[in-house]
Amino acid sequence: MKAANGGKGMSDNQVTTFIDRYLPCYIFFGDGVKLGYISDDDPAGRPPWATRSLQINVDDDRVPVSTERF
Repeated sequence: MKAANGGKGMSDNQVTTFIDRYLPCYIFFGDGVKLGYISDDDPAGRPPWATRSLQINVDDDRVPVSTERF
């Protein structure tokens, strides 16, 4: 992919490090991302991406094992 864009972007190792840092946040806060939140401005609390999102579940080797729309 970097070859197609002139060598710009992260290396494979940098991508792995980036994902390793952020993936736990998605696991920890996943219910808020999927189910929404409580807000005085929006009593329903549905996030704007509701029904238009795709969850990709991966195994320990980061191989996709399933998908789910939410």
